Amino acid sequence: MRDTSQVFISRFRCATERAARSLVNTLLVSGLYPEVHEPEAPDLPWEVAAPAELEATEANLTSLRTAMRQAADRNGASFDGCDPEG
Repeated sequence: MRDTSQVFISRFRCATERAARSLVNTLLVSGLYPEVHEPEAPDLPWEVAAPAELEATEANLTSLRTAMRQAADRNGASFDGCDPEG
């Protein structure tokens, strides 16, 4: 049987460090291993990237996007979408 799983990176922007850290905690509890990136300048947003490995079906991608939007909304972040790694 062929493995059809693929890694998708969900990307977020946060206005504050507090929002970024809160989002990271939420994603960790969900079983993901997000990375948080401090802005290079004070007027830029914090960025969070969360990889997720899943079978690349439309249903799975829809579910991932919905879950990531909800996590962003609960933590005061903007969800920028998810793209295949690479």
